[in-house]
Amino acid sequence: RDGTHRDDDFLVCELVDGWNLMVVADGAGSAKFSRKGSEILVETMHSLITEKLSDAKILDGLNAEASGAINDSSTIDRAKNLLVIGAYSSLMKIQEEAKSKEARTKDYNTTIISCLFKEFGERTFVYSFCIGDGALFVVEVANKKVLSLNVADSGEFAGQTRFLTTPDVWQDHGVYERVKTATIEGPISIIGMTDGVSDPLLPDVDEIKEYAQIETLLNGLKGDDSVDGLLEVLRETVLKSDASNLEEWLDFYVAKHHDDRSIAVAFDPQFLS
Repeated sequence: RDGTHRDDDFLVCELVDGWNLMVVADGAGSAKFSRKGSEILVETMHSLITEKLSDAKILDGLNAEASGAINDSSTIDRAKNLLVIGAYSSLMKIQEEAKSKEARTKDYNTTIISCLFKEFGERTFVYSFCIGDGALFVVEVANKKVLSLNVADSGEFAGQTRFLTTPDVWQDHGVYERVKTATIEGPISIIGMTDGVSDPLLPDVDEIKEYAQIETLLNGLKGDDSVDGLLEVLRETVLKSDASNLEEWLDFYVAKHHDDRSIAVAFDPQFLS
């Protein structure tokens, strides 16, 4: 709306041994260095988790934990979860950056939507860790089952939320409760987005619980504020092997929604059929 900095950052990439990482970060518009905060978060999550998984012992342990959880034969050690470790390391780097610039940590405020996932045969195992608003969910394509991977930290008014840099998030073991896991059957789609997308297209939804709640996002919005559906946009993206139309789609107009927008989608082609 004001033509200031874009404060979001994001990443979707394959790591090693079939593991994939998705991170979407929404820097707070009210924080003057938040675009740097979101950048540090995404880069640190990527570099640290990549480094950790280069250790065969850690990689074997992650595979064993995930496959054990799939078979209900092991529990998740949330305190050692790579997403939590990556997020905390990002916070430490932000604090170092703020100190070097004689700024406040909250000047780098950013949310975090993140997940780490891998296919194990016909099943996909997903870890997620989120702080702040926006949405992260997985769609089980065959039966249109939807499972939320975050609960949005919403406040009393628009834009009020928690951030990676919010002190009380890290003050007790409650931070580990933010680690969620899911085992999904068959072809899937994982979708993560900042509130610039979720607020206008998933209105009044703090947690996705059923497919009907994502119909507007997938199939579009009709009326004065008409918006194409994400499915149609992704079909065009795949057909042309060009994501520019997805970027153009993010410029959709819905009255009173002028926030930065980022979306990350990892999907099986059957998601589009």
